[in-house]
Amino acid sequence: MTCLFCVNVLAEACGPEITAKCMLPTVLNLASDNVANVRFNVAKTLQRIGPVLDNAALESQVKPCLDKLNNDTDMDVRYFASEALGVLGA
Repeated sequence: MTCLFCVNVLAEACGPEITAKCMLPTVLNLASDNVANVRFNVAKTLQRIGPVLDNAALESQVKPCLDKLNNDTDMDVRYFASEALGVLGA
């Protein structure tokens, strides 16, 4: 959770290249965490950092991850994934 909160704060300051190269893999890896709160915070983080990322990263990495979370067993995870997909224009 701390990593996700840090990414939320640092992504804009670091810019698209560092965010995509250094932070995004960690966020995507946490999408398969066993704890639902971590997974829905992944969706919230992806929504927040989406505008910082370039379209290639959004299409190839972020949106497939959110699609997966949109089919999660937990309803809160599905809700936040759906919200993120809506904001990011999926």
